[in-house]
Amino acid sequence: MRPMMHAVKRLFGDVQIEGAEVGVDTGYHAFQILSDWGDGLRLLHLIDINPDIKDVVNEKLQEFNNYQLYIGDSVELANTCSDESLEFVYLDDDHSYDGVTASCEAWWSKLKIGGVFGGHDYCKVIRKSADPTSKAVDDFIMNKIPFANPLQYLHTEHNDWWFVKQTGEWTVNREGEEICTI
Repeated sequence: MRPMMHAVKRLFGDVQIEGAEVGVDTGYHAFQILSDWGDGLRLLHLIDINPDIKDVVNEKLQEFNNYQLYIGDSVELANTCSDESLEFVYLDDDHSYDGVTASCEAWWSKLKIGGVFGGHDYCKVIRKSADPTSKAVDDFIMNKIPFANPLQYLHTEHNDWWFVKQTGEWTVNREGEEICTI
């Protein structure tokens, strides 16, 4: 699994959850998620615009019954998902600035408070202005987190990026540390 999904697993532990992977490609990451989570994943929504992947993905995931594959525009398909119904959203579809921005805006409301929002192809090495995914993610976070220096809440590892959708109250995390949630 990619780093964000390890973070999701640490956060939710053995609780059954539901999430979405937007941008499925050949289904390799979906296979990793389903294999690692087993029955702990109530349902994995897989969304991709390319109709040619349907047979490949379904064949790769044939041993699992806790996923649903949707073919179509991810921004439009977000409207078929209930608001605040998902514990995680993993974005890896359109990598243009406008595409990332549209995906973030479309899927943000689908995430429950306390859920993990993130994706792939965030580049810390090159100049951010040259990388549309990183720039769009940074701009989105700057608009969603109402504190000074909101990028401090952004986690990045091996081209993954993620942060937790919070309420803005003080809470105690699993390690007993008092933290301000956003």
